[in-house]
Amino acid sequence: MAALTFVAILLPVALKGISLTSSLVAEIKRREQALSLAQNLMTEIISPFSSQATSHQGDFSPEFPEYRWKVEILDREEPGVKEVRVTVSWTAKAKDLEISLTTLIYQKVS
Repeated sequence: MAALTFVAILLPVALKGISLTSSLVAEIKRREQALSLAQNLMTEIISPFSSQATSHQGDFSPEFPEYRWKVEILDREEPGVKEVRVTVSWTAKAKDLEISLTTLIYQKVS
């Protein structure tokens, strides 16, 4: 009887722990995917960087329509230096989440 009571108490706690763990794993996977998407987009932008580049936004459809992206290209005080910021956002459990990468690009001023 004591063993049955022990199992009745322990089982819900163990199931809750498994549920929390699977939720955390799913969140980590979403963050890893967002980071990978942001890194790839940053590489596409800065590889052939053009001084004509402008800020823009969109999503990663059709492969990852749940992820949205925004690119901001800002002038810095230093001549020839631009700040490039890539932000990837997504919604999980009714919360808007995002991850951002930022880098500086130097272009020789003539």
